[in-house]
Amino acid sequence: MRHSRTIHALLATCAVLLAMNLAVALTGGHTPELVQTARAQGATNAAQQREQMVAQLKAISSKVDALSAKLDGTLTVRVEGPVDVND
Repeated sequence: MRHSRTIHALLATCAVLLAMNLAVALTGGHTPELVQTARAQGATNAAQQREQMVAQLKAISSKVDALSAKLDGTLTVRVEGPVDVND
């Protein structure tokens, strides 16, 4: 008897969750208020995000190019004294 009550409770829970999922799917999954709130908080569209990423990648690329140019030149290393590796 106890086993069937547990099964009935789980089935009822699944039915409620499926009904809620259906309701969300039928209403479009979001409300206009949520979209407006997201935009007001600074959410941008995908194209703007990609433009920002491209700009950041260009900045990183120029820094890597500058570093590479420095490394292409003569590199001088000077050792000032013995180093104690036990410290």
